Amino acid sequence: MTQNKQGPARLWRRNGAIWLALLLLLMTSFATAYIPELIRSRVFLRLAGAAGLFFSFILFGLTTIEVLMRLSGR
Repeated sequence: MTQNKQGPARLWRRNGAIWLALLLLLMTSFATAYIPELIRSRVFLRLAGAAGLFFSFILFGLTTIEVLMRLSGR
């Protein structure tokens, strides 16, 4: 039984596009709901919001790296 090499790449492109669209919707929702509140907030609350966003980017990046490592066969 031979594996189709094109299958995983096509699947990754489709899932990657869906993931990117969901991430864009998440950022839009975040921007419209929380950015105006954070601008008027105290410094500590702004710092907490920035830290949460920073760690979210780290988690998304680690997830992407893990998926790419699985696809490369390592």
